[in-house]
Amino acid sequence: MRIITDDIDFAKRYYPDLDYHRINENQSEFDLNFVRKHFFENDNIYISNLEHDFWNQCIIIKEAQKSQYDILIELMGKNQKLVENTICLTGISKKLHGFRNRPWKSELGNIHLSFYLKPDIEVENPTAVFLALAAVSTLKAIRKSGKFKIQPMIKWVNDIFFDISKVAGVLAHTVQMKREIKGVVIGIGINVNSIPEVEPTKFVPSITSINEQIKGDKITEIVTFNHLIDEIKINYELVLKGQSDLIIEEYKKNSMLLGKKVRIWSDPIINEEPKILHEGIVTKIGNSLELFIDNLDVPIINGRPEVMN
Repeated sequence: MRIITDDIDFAKRYYPDLDYHRINENQSEFDLNFVRKHFFENDNIYISNLEHDFWNQCIIIKEAQKSQYDILIELMGKNQKLVENTICLTGISKKLHGFRNRPWKSELGNIHLSFYLKPDIEVENPTAVFLALAAVSTLKAIRKSGKFKIQPMIKWVNDIFFDISKVAGVLAHTVQMKREIKGVVIGIGINVNSIPEVEPTKFVPSITSINEQIKGDKITEIVTFNHLIDEIKINYELVLKGQSDLIIEEYKKNSMLLGKKVRIWSDPIINEEPKILHEGIVTKIGNSLELFIDNLDVPIINGRPEVMN
């Protein structure tokens, strides 16, 4: 795996045993100008290498001026030559966002990651599969990070919660050509060490972190990072083997909404007040991650859930 960074000290938080050296265009075995143009604001770029059986490239930036998730989507959409199985990591950025472009407040010591994958295979329900892959991988990485007072669960559709407190959020974007998925970008944010100040809402009553919930010794973000890149690999390989259904089932099994009374609100993009759409008890989640409620004949595919009990 090629590791590229503009800050050796920050990169060494994740890969402390590696030696980094500055690179220039004449020495580079890859398109340095392409990487610099799209990912870096700094001409001083350093590289190291680490053997890995899956990940090919890791771009590490201490303070990103742009959303790495958005950059990967833009380049993928323009059919630019991206390195398959790429990790992008930033320590902090003012440009991060969650679902439907809601701002994501970043702080050093937390995890802000994007991944680029290139399946080149047919995948049934790809939007649901890769969103579930991101959520399940994040959930398992958090659970493997330590023992907790209460277990984290998935809140429909793309968040991880400890009870009423959000600890992580995920995004997924796919590009399809004919029936094949030509590219996937996954974005993941996890609060590990610090709790950003975020105004509470009916959808996210409070924010938490792994270290607030953990029993015993606190951890660093490196622990969760290593579990996360392993879980993404494991679940992605299930997709490549045609076993996406296992990921969907894991998502369903770990939903915090099953059996709960919820109120579904509209989710307008512009600054409009959300409206109540439905209210009832969640009975199941479908294979496309649609939500079934006891008093509705059709499943819910859009909206934001407020947990009532």
